[in-house]
Amino acid sequence: MEALKKKAQYTLQATIIAVSFYLFTTFVFADIADGNVLAATIINIGVIFFFVCLEKVEHYIIAKLRIMAEKQKLNLLKRIFKKYYQGPSVKSSLYLFYIVVLVATAILAADPNVPIPFGSTEYFASVRYGLLILIATDKFMAQIFKDITHDTASNNPPDANAKS
Repeated sequence: MEALKKKAQYTLQATIIAVSFYLFTTFVFADIADGNVLAATIINIGVIFFFVCLEKVEHYIIAKLRIMAEKQKLNLLKRIFKKYYQGPSVKSSLYLFYIVVLVATAILAADPNVPIPFGSTEYFASVRYGLLILIATDKFMAQIFKDITHDTASNNPPDANAKS
């Protein structure tokens, strides 16, 4: 029962972050890009790149801040870090958001007259390729870090006397 409760809490937190991202993207579309699909798409691509790159370095940054919090006995900061590690990543929430976008754009492609209560056709045009960009960026960053790790390991070759 405890595992089910944790999964439900995790899903709820991911949903809250996804809804926050939806609000952010609608703000970008309506206010920053002023309804311009191209401008909103470019900004959304930049935001996806930012969050995927941030996820790759956030554990390093959080670890440094956590050490600082422990040294300075900052209990509030320690509790924030504990909650952060227990919750979903922003990237998980982005995947959830873009799954919903994918379903909505598929429905709109099948019938453009279906009323979607949480966005216009133009809004969906500005975010519809986000899932593809998110997956490609995530895989690219994973490969880059894998290559860096491999390159670092190959710069320190095993002992010549060791058997393969």
